Amino acid sequence: MRGLRECLQDHPWPLLEGIAQWLGVTVTPQDVRQAAAEIAAYVLQPEVFITLWQRLSPQAQNACQHVLTAQPPMSWHTFVRRYGPLREMGPARLQREQPWRSPQSPAEELFYRGWVFRRVFHQQGRWLELAIVPDEYSLLIPQPTTATSPSPIPNAPIPSHPVQAGDTFLEDMVTLVAFIYNEGMHVDWEGRPLRGELAQVGQRFITPLPVTELLHPPPRVHLLFHHLYTLGLVRQEGNRLHVHPRRLSRWLQQPRAYQRLTLWQAWVDSEQWPDLRQVPELECTMDEWRPTARLARKRFLTHLQSLAADRWYTIDDLIAWMFEKAPDFYRQGAEYDTWVIRRRSDGQWLRGFEHWHDVEGALIRFYLVGPMFWLDALALDEATQPTRFCLTEAGRRWLRRRSEPMRMHRPPATVTDDFLVRLPAKVHPFDRFRVARFADWVASHPQFTYRITPQSVTRAIRQGVPPRRLLAFLRRLTRHQVPSHVYRAVARWAETANTTS
Repeated sequence: MRGLRECLQDHPWPLLEGIAQWLGVTVTPQDVRQAAAEIAAYVLQPEVFITLWQRLSPQAQNACQHVLTAQPPMSWHTFVRRYGPLREMGPARLQREQPWRSPQSPAEELFYRGWVFRRVFHQQGRWLELAIVPDEYSLLIPQPTTATSPSPIPNAPIPSHPVQAGDTFLEDMVTLVAFIYNEGMHVDWEGRPLRGELAQVGQRFITPLPVTELLHPPPRVHLLFHHLYTLGLVRQEGNRLHVHPRRLSRWLQQPRAYQRLTLWQAWVDSEQWPDLRQVPELECTMDEWRPTARLARKRFLTHLQSLAADRWYTIDDLIAWMFEKAPDFYRQGAEYDTWVIRRRSDGQWLRGFEHWHDVEGALIRFYLVGPMFWLDALALDEATQPTRFCLTEAGRRWLRRRSEPMRMHRPPATVTDDFLVRLPAKVHPFDRFRVARFADWVASHPQFTYRITPQSVTRAIRQGVPPRRLLAFLRRLTRHQVPSHVYRAVARWAETANTTS
């Protein structure tokens, strides 16, 4: 960060003079730069430094070690809140009250005696006010004998019937792009689907979208469309969505493990997805989330790296742990009072740190039961009102920036005598997308089922699928187990469509 000399130079002269008095150092009068150099030269002598360290109270020592080791760096707001109070003083009051002589808290002891400094940084469009320890102190301050961070989260009982989303988000993505590819989709000027077309595609999701959610789609639907745009799979032309054929083809042909990883990263790295605005209990009428949503998400996920993949934890324990360990992972300082957020249930404005659990606590719960659950990074104890969670093996890997093992096995599909194509569980998304091009959707549960019709075959041929390739794919997909009359009919329909197109 910064050296001791540079930190001292930021102090007003009365405070710099007071630090020198406490140290017993004679400095050049009214010369801030020279005085800072003289104080730094004295303090950084190893034997002097240890003596000064031992003069600090145990509470101040612990606070200083916490500031030094905090990751991410501790905000000034957290430092004062946890180790204060700290009286703000201008030059005249500093000369009059001389707080370095009788500090009223560990925060005052460290700040007014030159151990912890206040520094403002500009990071990704946002001003951050941090508590810092000079660079040289990291080599001289003794290592703490006991941990200064809160205790780890205790384990919770294993639920009898845990719930895991699996690949439902990925499968619904494929359903959505297949619908857009075959039929297009009308959207409003912000790229949101119109109610009628959302109703058509919503019934094809593994868990059909209820009619009550068509006017105000739930956050999961918003995240599906967000991922379509973020991955570059679709583009908007006027009031219609169209797919990017090459980008879609490249993505669909990747192994399933790669596709799952891209969905995870599209959420983690997004600067456009406003998690806080998607929390059902909250109403946010400000744009401050834009520069902070991605940073907050990454700070939160960094803390989850210490959790085991095979242990269950309660959501409330995790929220309490974050409250103690990193309360300012989203808002900091004055943002607690300036951000315009209110609770939907009663319209109460949630200003001030005292509403941390109403805002950040609700956000953490949404991270868990929302995107992390949908993307299969964790399992829940139940679907409706979950209270416990457990990282999946995939989630554990993703948090550590590792991918899952690649599995290339593709089980065969079944074609029935009545022209139904039944796809097995874990069918590769690219295979299902190709089936959706020449067959009409019938069902998504308990397995994906499509029906081959003359119209669906004609649609595929007019989209540019050669008859020979269509028939070869059908044979490969079923391992040459297509009923003969079905195969002949499809060949006849394809040839007819090819001739007339």
